[in-house]
Amino acid sequence: MGPISQGNKANSRPRIPSKTKAALDIESSSIKILRKTQKSCFQNTGNASSPRSVSQLNGDRDHISKDENSSTITLGSPRSSRGFPVKSITKYTNQACEAFESRQYNLAMRLFQDAHNLLHDYRNRRANRDGSKVVSSAVQTRQRNIESPSVSDVDFLPTNSYIYQRLDFDEGMCTYSEPMKVFDDRSCKTNEIAMNALIWYNKGHMYCRCNMWDTAICCFQSALDESAHDESEDIQSGQIHVAALQSLAQIQNRLGKFKESIALYKRAISYAKTIYGEVHESIGAALNSLSVLCYHLMTSGGKNVDNAKKSDEYLKYAKKYSKRSLEIRIQTLGFNHKDVGTTYNNIGRLHVMQGQFKEALECYEKALSIRAKTLTKRSLDYAATAFNAGQSYHHIHELSKALKYYREFLSVAVKRFTKNHRDVAVVLSGIAEIHQERGEMEEALKLYEESLEAGRNALGEDHPEVAMILNRLGNFHFVMENFDAAYDVYEQGLKIEKGHHDDANGIVSLCNLGEIHRQRKEWSAAVKVFRAVLKIQRKKYGNHVQNSEIATTLNVIGLTYDKKGDTHTALRYLQEALLMRRISLGERHIDVAPTLTTIGIILYRSNKFTIAMIF
Repeated sequence: MGPISQGNKANSRPRIPSKTKAALDIESSSIKILRKTQKSCFQNTGNASSPRSVSQLNGDRDHISKDENSSTITLGSPRSSRGFPVKSITKYTNQACEAFESRQYNLAMRLFQDAHNLLHDYRNRRANRDGSKVVSSAVQTRQRNIESPSVSDVDFLPTNSYIYQRLDFDEGMCTYSEPMKVFDDRSCKTNEIAMNALIWYNKGHMYCRCNMWDTAICCFQSALDESAHDESEDIQSGQIHVAALQSLAQIQNRLGKFKESIALYKRAISYAKTIYGEVHESIGAALNSLSVLCYHLMTSGGKNVDNAKKSDEYLKYAKKYSKRSLEIRIQTLGFNHKDVGTTYNNIGRLHVMQGQFKEALECYEKALSIRAKTLTKRSLDYAATAFNAGQSYHHIHELSKALKYYREFLSVAVKRFTKNHRDVAVVLSGIAEIHQERGEMEEALKLYEESLEAGRNALGEDHPEVAMILNRLGNFHFVMENFDAAYDVYEQGLKIEKGHHDDANGIVSLCNLGEIHRQRKEWSAAVKVFRAVLKIQRKKYGNHVQNSEIATTLNVIGLTYDKKGDTHTALRYLQEALLMRRISLGERHIDVAPTLTTIGIILYRSNKFTIAMIF
């Protein structure tokens, strides 16, 4: 019996950012949040080097004049203006989007705020002129309490911490991740509601940029509230409504609130169908996101019976959503669109979860072809699919192809991240395994050590993936019969797993430690370790469950007692293992035969020939 490996070949599982509190019901708290945010994040520092204000860049808004055919807009003093300043608001909004694209985030926020101020001034003037009351919705209340921002560049620096490293790779979850320009000036000339909703939506993405999730949620919810009050049946309000729902879903996903995210994506799909019909690219995007969420829920569960049932359900829905997403995306975007490549990549992962590596590789090859054309082979997303293809080729033991794709990934990832990145560490350990399988032990050891160093630098000393790399390094030493080195490495991994309550991988490490005791003929120590494994398994699955994993542990304990010379206890454990294997695996399963053979040999040695013949 050899050592056991943890996880898949060069295993990579997308990580989810740590949770923070965010509430979707913001009617009573949003004003306080926005006031506090504006004062802390956008407080004027008085720094001479800070970006210039909109009035400095475009001239005082009191002196802007615009003529618009039948709807003439003369923007002089706000008190004297009677028209809806659509051109000015459109100009500021679209300039803000361009500033965002060029990463001038402070300027973008100022422009969005100036657009909001123009709209707010217009509403006040109209209310004073007509003697009517300014709209008293929650959205209008929020708007009145926002001050013009002046921000420091540091507020919008991208997050580089580990929890965001997986966001570098596109799973298709960020279709709505940037501000939107005004779609059509004509549709907004009489629709201030759509314009207001759009500005709220855009400001939400500004707050997302600096990871201020609660405030971003307030903005997106305001966009939803505003667009929901639009009775004009304007398509733009509908587009903003769908986009805001999907943006809220993305935030909930980042916060690790998968079920809330799923509910929001379903709302987005339902709403989109009312305005677009059954086939639209926004529906394809939401379906893809639902599939990805189901994939993560499926892979994050344990192996107990309840979680196994849930995982099967999530897999069924993930396949259903991804299949429909692919159909819609090909129909609306064309086969060679990058989003189609993303969906193929995600479907490939689902096949891997089912052990269908040939089918997975068909999807990965299509994704690679599309991504090479649309993104180039130097892109991170092409590299991510190369990573996945390398895993699958490694599983089916096509080592040359696996090595090729692993190296393609590294050629991009190391330049982008340096070696201190979790995926670089995992792929280095995968390449080390390939060299080990080829018998190139010196190169394998070198790469295992590089992988361990990269993993510790990227993740810290006690991360579960560091434990996985330690397990692989331990397996290497075991194969080389360096049992002392292997034992030391396995113990390091086990300590990490216990700290994270990772029973699944903890069992693997314990079994490997037990096997070293067996190799050293330390039978009592081996029995102690495997009985500890049995205790964890029975706690996990239940004392009376007929489980093949428990049966394997019972079988090893029986074999160890036999080596120890205690045939009576050995037969008791082996007979229990035999019964459990027959029930859980079936009479004709291959694992039943060795247990039968061992029992027969022990009985034969005990001169119980008649009974031995039965086995």
